Amino acid sequence: MVLFVVSQVIHVTFSDLDIYESSVCSQDYLQVLDGVEMYTGRKFCGTTSPKNFTAFNNTVTVHFVSTTYTIYSEYRGFNISWHTTDRCSLDEYTCWNGTCIPETKHCDLVNDCTDNSDEIECGKHFNESLRSLTVKRG
Repeated sequence: MVLFVVSQVIHVTFSDLDIYESSVCSQDYLQVLDGVEMYTGRKFCGTTSPKNFTAFNNTVTVHFVSTTYTIYSEYRGFNISWHTTDRCSLDEYTCWNGTCIPETKHCDLVNDCTDNSDEIECGKHFNESLRSLTVKRG
């Protein structure tokens, strides 16, 4: 479990994932909690790493479960790192990559965060428009 002070946020980076893949990750899996909520709402297994993220809460918990059948196999497991930075100000939005942007740029159909996190979870009416999202560089 990672704890941090209220004035800071935790940035979590996934650099490798290689866990035995079973149906709905029922045997071996990685589960990441942001506070008490499961990150992305699901467990992780297989070889596709989750997206890096900035926690909304002051704790991140990582659970790794492995059965005895696959524990000595050819699977590498996972590699996660984290660091803390100062929290964005109240009039800013915290991107999943840790960048701070003005709150007015959140859900404006422009990718201001470079990881598109400012345009995700913006409500149902934005879903069709996101297909032609503008990517802002620099």
